[in-house]
Amino acid sequence: MIPKKKFLVLSPYNPRDIRRWSGTTFFLYSALGKKCSNLDFVSSEPINFIARAINRLLRGIGIRVDIRFSKPFSWIVGKLVDSHLRKKDPDVIVAVTASNLIPFLNTSKPIIYISDATFAAVERLYPEFANLPIWLRRQGSELERRSLRRASYFMCSSDWTKQSAVADYGMDENRIKVISFGPNIATELIDKFYRPKSSDFSCIKLLFVSADWERKNGELVLQIAEVLKSRGLACEVILVGQVPDKVPKQKETRVVGFLDKTTSAGITELCRLYQEAHFFVLPTTADATPIVFSEAQAFGCPSLTYDVGGTSSAVLDGVSGIVLPLSAKAEDFALKIESLVKHPTRYIEMSLNARRRYEEVANWDRWASTILRLSDQTP
Repeated sequence: MIPKKKFLVLSPYNPRDIRRWSGTTFFLYSALGKKCSNLDFVSSEPINFIARAINRLLRGIGIRVDIRFSKPFSWIVGKLVDSHLRKKDPDVIVAVTASNLIPFLNTSKPIIYISDATFAAVERLYPEFANLPIWLRRQGSELERRSLRRASYFMCSSDWTKQSAVADYGMDENRIKVISFGPNIATELIDKFYRPKSSDFSCIKLLFVSADWERKNGELVLQIAEVLKSRGLACEVILVGQVPDKVPKQKETRVVGFLDKTTSAGITELCRLYQEAHFFVLPTTADATPIVFSEAQAFGCPSLTYDVGGTSSAVLDGVSGIVLPLSAKAEDFALKIESLVKHPTRYIEMSLNARRRYEEVANWDRWASTILRLSDQTP
């Protein structure tokens, strides 16, 4: 039965634009729209555009700030959003990555707040946040505190984020729900390309997908492949996204480059590569919850990564992939891969676990259903 409540998605991004936030808001909004007869949205994108322009001007004169984390910006955007809320009059507000939109809203409507990280958690993890002025970091954290206090429920994508909401902001655990993100690929496309993985390891195929070569540690993926080859295992690395010119052009390294997921050709090729690969390798050194892990597991592709930020909630160590400490070297990753190659039944089981997790937990339909359930529990 489709609920009659009026839902409104509040976000810095236009949820109808698949290019924003890697498509996450788009897929969440689309999934919610399939279950709600009355769904609308309000986006702060226009004022965010102005804020980013001001940030660039300030950087040009040597001032490194992001005014979107400041209380004055939050107050202004809150007043602008208020006028839209009065006109649309929703029953439930679904606020997506909206820690600077919620604090000064003049509404008594229940808020379900969704984010992949808290300000405090991000500040500790990402150097660029730690380098912001102390006064701005304090204001950003205070906005997060106000948002969490105002939220009826907080939905997040990792235990890492949940722990920060409790430890840093004192939020009641009973008001926090943790669900892994779904893949930002249409279900129909996933089902079209997905086939159970084969244990044919005549050539081990490692897939790396990222727009940030340095932070996601692309160089380490190449080193892992070299270790595997030194141990007598044929291996090919498939590189998608940002790939430096310094990467050697050789038979065992396939440089695909950037794929535009908003085009039919781009998303089709990405699906094909997820299906082709034996392992998805992303040894990121700083991340909240990369969507690519959800995409890989939708194709039954086990992931290997570092235990940092929210990765251990996206990849279940020993179940749907491998999660190693930041101290792990290329040899450590290679040995884990070699062990699975030499025990193909364990590899097949891990692949099936990954696919099952997508089907049962880490998908946007599950998010939408949880939002509806929580909305029935709000005042």
